[in-house]
Amino acid sequence: SEDNYRAGVRALSRAKRNDYTDTLKAHGVADKGYMLCTEAVYQHLLGGRSHELRNKMNLPANSNLRDHLDASKLAFVMAAEALAIERIQEEGRQGNEACITASVKSASAIKSAIESDRRNRTKAA
Repeated sequence: SEDNYRAGVRALSRAKRNDYTDTLKAHGVADKGYMLCTEAVYQHLLGGRSHELRNKMNLPANSNLRDHLDASKLAFVMAAEALAIERIQEEGRQGNEACITASVKSASAIKSAIESDRRNRTKAA
């Protein structure tokens, strides 16, 4: 069912989220840096910061945004975080600002791929 499918994607997204935060920690992200990296992904991929997205979705202020994203959006967030992990590790980024920038670049790359795919779709004859 759709609920089981979404639950599976959500579980995978939690695992990728843990990989992402572990990578941020290993690369010197501290304090509000975790939040700022996450907000960078949301802003550049989904078009807003978490509080803006919650408002748009009519969710309570303290709700977990990811619990309310559809499976596709969760997959896109996972892909952005996976790319950010690679970029942070391969480029040896250290600290909040460097990891925020890596997260922006990776989320923007996923957003570009999504938009490109959507632009060049054609109807079957």
